[in-house]
Amino acid sequence: MVRGFFFVTLFLLTAGCYTFRVPATIDDSTIATVGKSKHTIELVMDQVYREFKSTDRGHPLADPQTYDIGPALTELTERYFKQGFPSVIVSEREESMSVPAVNFLVQPFVARFSNKVTMFPMQQTLGMELGAVVSTPEGRKIGSVSGSAVDTHSVAAIRASETRISAILGTVIQAALAQLVNNVIGIIE
Repeated sequence: MVRGFFFVTLFLLTAGCYTFRVPATIDDSTIATVGKSKHTIELVMDQVYREFKSTDRGHPLADPQTYDIGPALTELTERYFKQGFPSVIVSEREESMSVPAVNFLVQPFVARFSNKVTMFPMQQTLGMELGAVVSTPEGRKIGSVSGSAVDTHSVAAIRASETRISAILGTVIQAALAQLVNNVIGIIE
């Protein structure tokens, strides 16, 4: 009994608590495939989007994990949208900045972030879904888009999570942007 208590206490004291700060890395071949539009948009990223964090452990026995995704998500969103539109005005508030040249307001949001760890086999699955609401400068909703991606790797590669999440973010933003340019704004043109 004392031995069991000792091992449980030792385990709890040595169990790690990981904070993953996701880098904003873009694969140049990926960003080259972003569609182009002739419109000027206002990209409204609120504080929740900019500071998004997940503390989902993925499994009750997994070490505590914090995924600090917001800064990379914000930077990648901005960079991808600037590839797809000739002029992008970035703002943090929900009401329009009333710039006359703006054709559309785009407000992205995190619809879902998932972290699932399985014990047999020892794997981690990370997933993300982003959405965006598209509206006119007057506030009339035109449509919405979404993009999602999932990535599964061995738990042994957990330290590579930052890079994997960055790749997931790029895939998700690109999917949402392609829908935006081709299906929502493309139909209006």
